Amino acid sequence: MLSLKEYVDCFMIDESNKQTAVASGHHVFVASVYITDDCGVDRLIFDQKVQGEKTFNPITKLVDKLTEVQKGSTRSYLSNGADAEMTIPEKSCITIEIFANRSPNNVGADQLLKLLTAWKRKNIKVGISFNYAHALSLDNKYNRVGLKNLHDNGVKLKVLSAQQCLNKAMRDLMEQIESLDDLETCRGTIYIKTSMMKRAINKFTDGVWSGDDHLATNRSAELKEIIGSNSQQQAATTYSNKSTANMEPITFSVPTYRDYFLLQNSDEICVKMKLLLSKVKGGRVEEQILDARCLYLNTNTKSAAGNNGVRAMASKENELKKELWKLVGDAVTLSELSEHDEMIVGLTATMSEYPDRAGWYKVFNNLHQHINENICSCRIDKMKVQSSIRYATEESPTAAHGGIQLEYMNIRDILLDMLEDLEDDIKYVGCVQYGDQRATVNCDLHAISSGLGLLNRAINIKTPDGKMTNLCDK
Repeated sequence: MLSLKEYVDCFMIDESNKQTAVASGHHVFVASVYITDDCGVDRLIFDQKVQGEKTFNPITKLVDKLTEVQKGSTRSYLSNGADAEMTIPEKSCITIEIFANRSPNNVGADQLLKLLTAWKRKNIKVGISFNYAHALSLDNKYNRVGLKNLHDNGVKLKVLSAQQCLNKAMRDLMEQIESLDDLETCRGTIYIKTSMMKRAINKFTDGVWSGDDHLATNRSAELKEIIGSNSQQQAATTYSNKSTANMEPITFSVPTYRDYFLLQNSDEICVKMKLLLSKVKGGRVEEQILDARCLYLNTNTKSAAGNNGVRAMASKENELKKELWKLVGDAVTLSELSEHDEMIVGLTATMSEYPDRAGWYKVFNNLHQHINENICSCRIDKMKVQSSIRYATEESPTAAHGGIQLEYMNIRDILLDMLEDLEDDIKYVGCVQYGDQRATVNCDLHAISSGLGLLNRAINIKTPDGKMTNLCDK
């Protein structure tokens, strides 16, 4: 499953729109595999999310994994952490659903066809649907031939419209929130009122919709030309409004909050850092976000990736010091200093672990000290720095120093942060620029607010002492 923001950045924004195509050149690929049991019910036995650079072929990883599952040499794991404990026996019926941001190239098409051929020899019935948002180098004749061969061998190819991406994103969001139900953590157990949660998702679905998607229509026509289909594309009729400015939020997804803040998985440290500037005048405060970023630091010191994660931020510390102080300097003028009573530089971090094994908290301390020392050396009497760290683990906070405020996040704090990030992601859907030919996406803020209210009421928490509270309770 993908987060709402991943659908927007990787599936819905036109890759030719350089201003907002943040994930241009990246492959995002989600495959779900179902087996039909003796009762005729499709059961999910395997799902996988694969990401990589432009030169990476995600189909290779999928085919290798499915071959292992079929041979029984590996166990099948679901994205929610469950162990399916199933293989793919001979004479079974399999359905593979693929959602990708880019169409398969000729190499990936050949690999899928080889998998089909190998499984047919073992009397395994296979149905494959490949849904994609962007065309991958269809000026290359070999890629066009690859798509034609997939179609001729029974693979269903489909171009995803912006509305279909939104629908899939909302279904994924519902599954992600459902995964929190009956979730036991060291702080307590979370319960979700399913009926109320579904009402909230319906509000979100009604509150975010797309207009006519000319880009998807053109790509569908191009695909039909390649595979030789003469069927007509029926255009969707929806309301359309122009979107506003592109304000990209810095957020964590629901699975990140579940796995790293609530369940406290230890393979990565998740950090959200913000640099703020508050201008105080006559009791009024004007706040400005100068910088925001999310960091994912690998803590597996036995791997090269882990060693890079542990040392990554420390190696860039000097560069980061210069960058943050420059942002402060560019945002403050001498005239503003004279006009305002006080300027407060706020450096904040929300961390899944503290003190973290990646050693990032040391870098944060040094950034705080660097800003403070620059303020003192420049003799800016009206300016000061206030830094804070919010952390999810119950570690003893002995590492902070120099006036950094520490705040432990309980289970309610984590869930409220999760819903705030979700709200930012939904609003982002309605304000990003998708490209000249891509459909505009509209956002009904009243419906979104109503849905968030329902979602707050749908979440209950049972603390270790047996007390049951609602997320809306103060």
